[in-house]
Amino acid sequence: AVDRDLAIRFINQPAQQLFGCELDPARSVYPLLLVTHNPETELMVNHALDQQQYQARELTLQTEQGEQLYLVTASPFQSKHSEGAILSFHNVSQARQLQKMRSEFVANVTHELRTPLTSIRGFIETLREGAVHNPDVADRFLEIIDIEADRLHRLISDILALSEIEDMAADTDIEDFDLNA
Repeated sequence: AVDRDLAIRFINQPAQQLFGCELDPARSVYPLLLVTHNPETELMVNHALDQQQYQARELTLQTEQGEQLYLVTASPFQSKHSEGAILSFHNVSQARQLQKMRSEFVANVTHELRTPLTSIRGFIETLREGAVHNPDVADRFLEIIDIEADRLHRLISDILALSEIEDMAADTDIEDFDLNA
């Protein structure tokens, strides 16, 4: 929690561990920038306070584990005695890395699927243009089409197997509970 002057008024233990600092805001004033080392966090807080509106951005922050990508949120608050914002930090580095890997996988799969399809279509077109009447050429082209179709079948089977593995990795031990209890 920070006040209007961007001084830290409260910092919990996980945040202290994240940024590698031991602060006691009750004893001394600590600027937000001293902890986050990113001026964007200050801009977020100022904007949240000026607009009286929740702000969220993905920022690269220097942490004890090195530079990592965080979803930083700033929520303004007002009380009788003070005004400020509550900041929260959610590490999204792994999620973004997984998204990047998924995008690269889709691009690679698309390329791998297009290659045999292009080959099959080319041989079919050639057969339709008259090569079907030459038995030796037709047999050779049909053999190539069969090989490429088998290649497509294997690729699709691999993709389906990956999908099944991903589905099994989902958490199945989920149950509702009373948070107050």
